[in-house]
This record gives sequence, structure tokens and C-alpha cells, in this order.
Amino acid sequence: METEKILTELNEWWYTGSISDTLAKPYRRKVFDHILKLFCSYRQIILLTGLRRVGKTTIIFQLISEILKSSDKLSILYYAFDAGVKDLVSILDEYTRLTGISWKKERVHLFLDEVQKLPNWSNQVKLLYDSFPKIKIVLSGSASLKLQKDAFDNLVGRHFAIEIHPLSIVEFHELRQGERIDRIELFKSKLKDEFEDYLLRQFPEVVTWQSEIEVRQYIREQVTARIIRGDIPDTFSGVNFRLLEGLVNLFYSKPGMIINVDQLSKDFRVSKTTLVHPSILSFLCL
Repeated sequence: METEKILTELNEWWYTGSISDTLAKPYRRKVFDHILKLFCSYRQIILLTGLRRVGKTTIIFQLISEILKSSDKLSILYYAFDAGVKDLVSILDEYTRLTGISWKKERVHLFLDEVQKLPNWSNQVKLLYDSFPKIKIVLSGSASLKLQKDAFDNLVGRHFAIEIHPLSIVEFHELRQGERIDRIELFKSKLKDEFEDYLLRQFPEVVTWQSEIEVRQYIREQVTARIIRGDIPDTFSGVNFRLLEGLVNLFYSKPGMIINVDQLSKDFRVSKTTLVHPSILSFLCL
């Protein structure tokens, strides 16, 4: 019953035949056309990676919006593993029970969001891809390091990996001002005027926010904190989270600072070996 409730709540198009603009937002990132071309042209799995809040889920819903123009609404299955970790086959079996579409025999468009939260996800997806060629698979995930490693180990030759980056300044302007930039030469002065605002607002949700304090709080809570408390523990063991959060607070207060490992070692009273732990270095490179 729980899986049934989750599936019916997440797949509104089964009832309406369409997807709302709230989910499939009107503005499309520059990378969208490339993703759509890959989706339509090849059987391979599409794997979307990148930081949280850069718009991976929105891109998925925009792909679903395109598919609905030419395919049966019941052939599209979306599942977000934020809603709970389930065995992939049990999700598909419940989908078949609800829709009457046999996932083992019929054409199915399968979208799995935050797939890194599914235990042994790459092996489960590999088995599905190899055994059921009528299933078209799109994945997304935020823990990019582990996600890419798992994909490399188990999905070689079976997938296209596309990293979704924060907004470019052109995308920032288009989203904020509602005007399309076809020739960047014509907009150089406008982009220059917006550059300072852009540096802080590279995530789609905060483009139009006026309060710098609220923007910084959003990035801290919705992006960095989730990486520190969620993605990094899933990837690395033995991480000093107190130190990591202390470093984050320092860099927030002094953006653009030159990192001096010797000085940081003294300030935080930890060894330089601790400071160059892979989890710390990977976070500093984000």
C-alpha cells in the first residue's frame, strides 16, 4: 500500500495526461536539447549527475513532458528514492499492477531520481538494462563521486553520464529577465552589470531572490549541509564532520581566500594529514 501511494502521488500524468509547469518548469537549461537528443537517439541509459538544486529533477520532468506528446501516459514511470528506498523490481511490479503495463514485455520509460539511495543501484540497473531492452532508463543522483564510480564499474558502454552544472551567466540572465540570448555579443554590457548578482545566485531557485542573507542561507542549508551530512558520509568513512562544518563556515565568511594548510592546521588544532583527507579535498573542490 505504501508503494502504491508513493507511485500514484509521484506520477500525476497517469490521471491528467499532462505534467504541470510547477514540475516541468518552462525555462530549459542549455544542456536540455543535448539530453533530449541522446534520449531519442540511443538506447543507452542517461545518467544526470551534479550538485543538489542545480535542476536535475526539473530536467527529468521536462523530458517527461516531451514524451507525453507522443507516448502512452501510462508508459512513463517516475520514482524518487527520497520517498523511500525500495527494491527496484518491487517498484516495477507495483507499477504493472496499477497501470496494466507489463514492464517485462512492453515499452516503459523509467525515471529514477536520487538513485544513489537505492542499495546496490548500479547492479540492479545493469540487470534491468541487459535483460529488458524495451525499458528506456534515465537516472539522476547528487553524490557524484560515488555515483560516477559505480557507473564506471558496472555500466560501462551502457550509459551516457552528463554532469549538470550550476547556471551559466547567460542562463542566469535568461531566467531572471525572461529574455533569450541568441548572440552573446549583444548582451555583454547587461551580463557585466549582473555579474556580481550572478556569482551568488547560480542555483535556479534563488535567481530572483533579493536578500543576500536568504540566498546564502539557502545554499548553506539546501546544498552544502546536505553534502556534508548526507553525500560525504555515504562515500567516505571516518570523516570529521565538526572540522568540515568549521571549514565551511570559514570559507563562507571569507570567500575567495587562499587556502594555507599549515595555518588551518594550527587554527583548527588538527594535523595536516586530517586536512588533506579525500573527503575534505573533494568538498573544497566543489
